[in-house]
Amino acid sequence: MRRLLFVALVIVTVGCVPAPTRMVVVGDSHSVPADAWPSAIDCMDVANRSINGAGLGTAVYFPALVDRLDSALSGVGSGDLVMVALGSNDFGSRTVAQMKADKATVDAAIAERGAQARWATTPPISPAHPYRWYQPWFSTMTQRHSEWNAFIRYIGGADIYLPLGSSLDATEDVGDHVHLSPAAHYVTSLKAKELMCPQP
Repeated sequence: MRRLLFVALVIVTVGCVPAPTRMVVVGDSHSVPADAWPSAIDCMDVANRSINGAGLGTAVYFPALVDRLDSALSGVGSGDLVMVALGSNDFGSRTVAQMKADKATVDAAIAERGAQARWATTPPISPAHPYRWYQPWFSTMTQRHSEWNAFIRYIGGADIYLPLGSSLDATEDVGDHVHLSPAAHYVTSLKAKELMCPQP
């Protein structure tokens, strides 16, 4: 009897969660190109909130994401779905265990605003040697990449970079061997649409 009541409670609780009406994309360099996500995802409004230069919990060129949530989540509220889509260069020097703690901080801030959170995998990296300004954390990126993505997939995250395979080729690489070209951005936005929008 208790099990039946629990199942009924779960069904009622899940049923009460409204479908999001807007997606707020918070992540690395999604402003290039600025119209990739909004033009591809047509089942809801999209606000493209790039946080260039932010590590998840480690400052890179700008403060870490966990230290500028008020700015990154400005205007986020009930009815919003926050897609957190970090770049592979946003790991900084943090371990996956530390990144999971950072994720919990971000999730709590999103929940406080009455919004839903969904995390995306991070994009593959080009096998070409990175430019010198990525060298200090290149080994960290490659080491953490597969472990973090496995965790995001395990929790039901959006594997939006699946069409790109395990590494960036020349047409998918914007030139710094870490960030995506406009064409690759659009491919990932189409995958996001497939994952996030109801299918006819």
